Amino acid sequence: MLPLHHTHGIINALSEPSQQAQPPVPAASEPELSEAFLQLAARDNIQIAQPSTAAQYFHLLRRQALRIWRKPLVVFTPKSMLRHPDAASDLESLSGEQFQTVRPEIELNGVERLLFCTGKIGHEIRKERARRGDTTTGVVFLEQLYPFPETDLRAELERHLSAREIVCSSR
Repeated sequence: MLPLHHTHGIINALSEPSQQAQPPVPAASEPELSEAFLQLAARDNIQIAQPSTAAQYFHLLRRQALRIWRKPLVVFTPKSMLRHPDAASDLESLSGEQFQTVRPEIELNGVERLLFCTGKIGHEIRKERARRGDTTTGVVFLEQLYPFPETDLRAELERHLSAREIVCSSR
């Protein structure tokens, strides 16, 4: 079993050896464990997600609990999102939806620029878009990072055929 460690919400740290003290693991060094983690992920044996709302977090955990075949689930939930007003969800979204690997742009149609992002940065971009009165930039949340949701992403791109610029944003 791979050792678990807290990454402070830094996704890149997941694939790097931990700097924290770990219990000794026989016959494997930290770089070997990191390599083993990446190999497991590469074989579709793990899920990595960063839900952007309370409802998404709920549905992600619910999906994990209801699956017959459970894969390890890595969830990035920065502390700043715990009480972030834009991450709050109403009861309807908790009861009526399911986990979306890609949260679509629902406020605008016919956008010229489409931004793909995760977590808090998406909420910040939406807030700035509203402040500027920008109606040409769509914001799409990539909620599941691995396995990569290619089909859902492609469907969202097809909804925005007028987009001439596509940007992936991360922090």
